[in-house]
Amino acid sequence: MTQQNPVVDRRSKSILGIDDSWEMQAILHATINGAGYTYVAAHDGAEALDIIAAREPLHVILLDVQMPGMDGYEVCKLIRANPKGKRVPIIFLTVNNTVGDLEKCKAAGGNAFIVKPFNAKTLIRHLDHWSTQLIKPAARLESAAPAPAPDTAKAS
Repeated sequence: MTQQNPVVDRRSKSILGIDDSWEMQAILHATINGAGYTYVAAHDGAEALDIIAAREPLHVILLDVQMPGMDGYEVCKLIRANPKGKRVPIIFLTVNNTVGDLEKCKAAGGNAFIVKPFNAKTLIRHLDHWSTQLIKPAARLESAAPAPAPDTAKAS
Protein backbone atom coordinates (compact mmCIF):
# COMPACT_ATOMS: atom_id res chain seq x y z
CA MET A 1 0.00 0.00 0.00
CA THR A 2 1.86 3.00 -1.18
CA GLN A 3 -1.04 5.46 -1.20
CA GLN A 4 -4.01 6.07 1.01
CA ASN A 5 -7.33 7.00 -0.50
CA PRO A 6 -8.15 10.22 1.36
CA VAL A 7 -11.87 10.17 0.52
CA VAL A 8 -13.63 6.87 1.13
CA ASP A 9 -17.40 6.70 1.51
CA ARG A 10 -17.24 4.19 4.34
CA ARG A 11 -21.02 4.19 4.86
CA SER A 12 -21.49 2.47 1.50
CA LYS A 13 -18.92 -0.29 2.17
CA SER A 14 -19.61 -3.72 3.67
CA ILE A 15 -16.82 -5.66 5.37
CA LEU A 16 -17.15 -9.40 6.10
CA GLY A 17 -15.10 -10.64 9.05
CA ILE A 18 -14.53 -14.40 9.33
CA ASP A 19 -13.12 -15.39 12.71
CA ASP A 20 -14.13 -18.08 15.20
CA SER A 21 -13.10 -15.97 18.20
CA TRP A 22 -15.98 -14.08 19.81
CA GLU A 23 -13.47 -11.65 21.29
CA MET A 24 -11.94 -10.88 17.89
CA GLN A 25 -15.43 -10.48 16.41
CA ALA A 26 -16.25 -7.92 19.11
CA ILE A 27 -13.02 -6.00 18.38
CA LEU A 28 -13.62 -6.05 14.63
CA HIS A 29 -17.26 -5.02 15.02
CA ALA A 30 -16.44 -2.07 17.28
CA THR A 31 -13.47 -0.90 15.21
CA ILE A 32 -15.07 -1.26 11.79
CA ASN A 33 -18.53 0.07 12.67
CA GLY A 34 -16.87 2.85 14.67
CA ALA A 35 -15.00 3.90 11.53
CA GLY A 36 -18.28 4.10 9.59
CA TYR A 37 -18.19 0.84 7.65
CA THR A 38 -20.91 -1.83 7.80
CA TYR A 39 -19.59 -4.96 9.49
CA VAL A 40 -20.92 -8.46 8.84
CA ALA A 41 -19.67 -11.33 11.03
CA ALA A 42 -19.16 -15.00 10.19
CA HIS A 43 -17.79 -17.41 12.78
CA ASP A 44 -16.63 -20.11 10.38
CA GLY A 45 -16.04 -20.81 6.72
CA ALA A 46 -19.42 -22.40 6.04
CA GLU A 47 -21.27 -19.39 7.47
CA ALA A 48 -19.06 -17.05 5.45
CA LEU A 49 -19.76 -18.90 2.20
CA ASP A 50 -23.51 -18.67 2.90
CA ILE A 51 -23.23 -14.92 3.52
CA ILE A 52 -21.21 -14.41 0.34
CA ALA A 53 -23.79 -16.35 -1.69
CA ALA A 54 -26.70 -14.36 -0.23
CA ARG A 55 -25.28 -10.85 0.07
CA GLU A 56 -24.01 -8.30 -2.37
CA PRO A 57 -21.90 -6.33 -2.45
CA LEU A 58 -19.04 -7.10 -0.11
CA HIS A 59 -16.09 -4.74 -0.42
CA VAL A 60 -13.46 -6.48 1.74
CA ILE A 61 -13.21 -9.85 3.45
CA LEU A 62 -11.15 -10.20 6.65
CA LEU A 63 -10.15 -13.82 7.17
CA ASP A 64 -8.62 -15.60 10.15
CA VAL A 65 -6.24 -18.46 9.32
CA GLN A 66 -6.67 -20.74 12.33
CA MET A 67 -10.30 -21.86 12.59
CA PRO A 68 -11.86 -25.22 13.41
CA GLY A 69 -13.14 -27.20 10.45
CA MET A 70 -12.02 -25.31 7.37
CA ASP A 71 -8.94 -23.19 7.94
CA GLY A 72 -8.59 -19.76 6.37
CA TYR A 73 -6.56 -21.03 3.42
CA GLU A 74 -9.30 -23.47 2.42
CA VAL A 75 -12.01 -20.84 2.96
CA CYS A 76 -10.09 -18.38 0.78
CA LYS A 77 -9.82 -20.89 -2.05
CA LEU A 78 -13.57 -21.56 -1.87
CA ILE A 79 -14.33 -17.83 -1.86
CA ARG A 80 -12.16 -17.37 -4.94
CA ALA A 81 -14.01 -20.25 -6.66
CA ASN A 82 -17.33 -18.41 -6.15
CA PRO A 83 -18.12 -15.80 -8.83
CA LYS A 84 -19.14 -13.34 -6.07
CA GLY A 85 -15.76 -13.77 -4.36
CA LYS A 86 -13.35 -13.66 -7.28
CA ARG A 87 -12.68 -9.91 -7.16
CA VAL A 88 -13.32 -9.03 -3.50
CA PRO A 89 -10.08 -8.17 -1.68
CA ILE A 90 -9.23 -10.67 1.06
CA ILE A 91 -7.09 -9.60 4.01
CA PHE A 92 -5.78 -12.40 6.20
CA LEU A 93 -5.68 -11.65 9.93
CA THR A 94 -3.36 -14.07 11.67
CA VAL A 95 -0.90 -14.65 14.49
CA ASN A 96 1.25 -16.61 12.02
CA ASN A 97 4.15 -14.42 10.96
CA THR A 98 6.65 -16.31 8.82
CA VAL A 99 7.56 -16.06 5.16
CA GLY A 100 5.97 -19.50 4.71
CA ASP A 101 2.70 -18.24 6.21
CA LEU A 102 2.75 -15.23 3.91
CA GLU A 103 3.29 -17.52 0.91
CA LYS A 104 0.37 -19.75 1.99
CA CYS A 105 -1.90 -16.72 2.17
CA LYS A 106 -0.78 -15.62 -1.29
CA ALA A 107 -1.20 -19.11 -2.76
CA ALA A 108 -4.73 -19.34 -1.34
CA GLY A 109 -5.73 -16.08 -3.07
CA GLY A 110 -5.23 -13.46 -0.36
CA ASN A 111 -4.39 -9.84 -1.12
CA ALA A 112 -3.08 -8.59 2.20
CA PHE A 113 -1.78 -10.00 5.46
CA ILE A 114 -2.08 -8.31 8.87
CA VAL A 115 -0.45 -9.88 11.91
CA LYS A 116 -2.42 -10.10 15.16
CA PRO A 117 -2.31 -8.22 17.38
CA PHE A 118 -2.82 -5.20 15.18
CA ASN A 119 -3.83 -1.65 15.93
CA ALA A 120 -7.08 -0.09 14.75
CA LYS A 121 -5.29 2.52 12.63
CA THR A 122 -3.52 -0.18 10.59
CA LEU A 123 -6.76 -2.10 10.05
CA ILE A 124 -8.71 0.97 8.96
CA ARG A 125 -5.88 2.10 6.67
CA HIS A 126 -6.05 -1.30 4.93
CA LEU A 127 -9.85 -1.13 4.70
CA ASP A 128 -9.72 2.40 3.27
CA HIS A 129 -7.29 1.18 0.61
CA TRP A 130 -8.77 -2.20 -0.25
CA SER A 131 -12.46 -1.22 -0.08
CA THR A 132 -11.95 0.90 -3.19
CA GLN A 133 -10.25 -1.89 -5.16
CA LEU A 134 -11.55 -4.68 -7.34
CA ILE A 135 -8.68 -7.10 -7.41
CA LYS A 136 -7.19 -8.82 -10.41
CA PRO A 137 -6.65 -12.57 -10.16
CA ALA A 138 -2.88 -12.22 -9.67
CA ALA A 139 -2.92 -9.16 -7.40
CA ARG A 140 0.14 -8.78 -5.18
CA LEU A 141 -0.10 -9.84 -1.55
CA GLU A 142 0.80 -7.14 0.94
CA SER A 143 1.74 -7.62 4.56
CA ALA A 144 1.64 -5.58 7.71
CA ALA A 145 3.67 -6.72 10.68
CA PRO A 146 2.70 -5.47 14.13
CA ALA A 147 3.11 -1.73 13.94
CA PRO A 148 6.01 -0.20 15.87
CA ALA A 149 4.05 3.06 16.03
CA PRO A 150 0.70 3.98 14.48
CA ASP A 151 2.18 6.56 12.11
CA THR A 152 4.99 4.36 10.84
CA ALA A 153 3.05 1.17 10.11
CA LYS A 154 3.37 0.32 6.43
CA ALA A 155 2.57 -2.69 4.36
CA SER A 156 5.41 -3.78 2.17
